[in-house]
Amino acid sequence: MPKVIENLRSSILEEARTELAEQGYDNLTIRQIAARCNIAVGTVYNYFKSKDVILGALLGEDWHSVLSDMDASIPKSKSLHEGLCMVASGLEGFCDRYRRLWSEYRRTDSSQYYSQNGHQMLLHAMVPRVEDILARNGRPMEAGLSELICETMISLASHGKHYAERANIIERMIPDR
Repeated sequence: MPKVIENLRSSILEEARTELAEQGYDNLTIRQIAARCNIAVGTVYNYFKSKDVILGALLGEDWHSVLSDMDASIPKSKSLHEGLCMVASGLEGFCDRYRRLWSEYRRTDSSQYYSQNGHQMLLHAMVPRVEDILARNGRPMEAGLSELICETMISLASHGKHYAERANIIERMIPDR
């Protein structure tokens, strides 16, 4: 009779997260993750077909957590600047956590595909939140404005820079009521 392990998918992801932090992407293997979970390598493959899929699941979980935090904080913002800073702060924290990983990952064959899709995922999730902030602050939503703001936030965060340092320039692009 096979053993049943509760929440095995979560355990695999947690052990992968720990292994990733300790060893980095280049040295991460399915075999190490399986050993940390005390399961067979094949069992990991029953849940994830590759370490890239594990990586995607980790990033996805963390990104959804960041979005939940944004969604909880945006309604509490008292100004346009505060709302945009809340979104930028969540994005910056996410990028800070994964900057080393992305640097290692850029050297792989899959990086171009995943980088483009990851960028689109960030943009797609952030645009409605920025539109919400603009609407809450009575700002007209000119076509493309929220995308431009989000692209700027993504560019700054991915390069280790902070929105707050450039906010005065970016927020001048937003028309008054």
